[in-house]
Amino acid sequence: MSGVLCVWAANIPETSEQWYEDEYIPSMTAKLAIQTVHCELVEVGLDDEVDGVGEREAPWKWLTLYEMEDANNATEATYDESNHAQMTGPLRDARFDVRTYEEIKRWQQSGWKGGM
Repeated sequence: MSGVLCVWAANIPETSEQWYEDEYIPSMTAKLAIQTVHCELVEVGLDDEVDGVGEREAPWKWLTLYEMEDANNATEATYDESNHAQMTGPLRDARFDVRTYEEIKRWQQSGWKGGM
């Protein structure tokens, strides 16, 4: 069953942002994914007004979704060291939260496709 590999990223220094977006993500897409969507957090006006209620536990700036043909392969890819960025030098304080999800249904213009 197809699925997505979701990668939330935080604390990537500005000096490494271009590398992450222009080199790392495309290389992982070519290696693992059918297609990839890379997103940046949109701040909302209430962030400063809620006085600590609902604050994020980490400053996740980006979410990257890798669509993969097989959710099991996506999970295996998270454990493959060759897919990990080197967490030294500029990336020593970077944080990544990586999770895989198996596709249940897919909405297309005419309706839901798939099981359940």
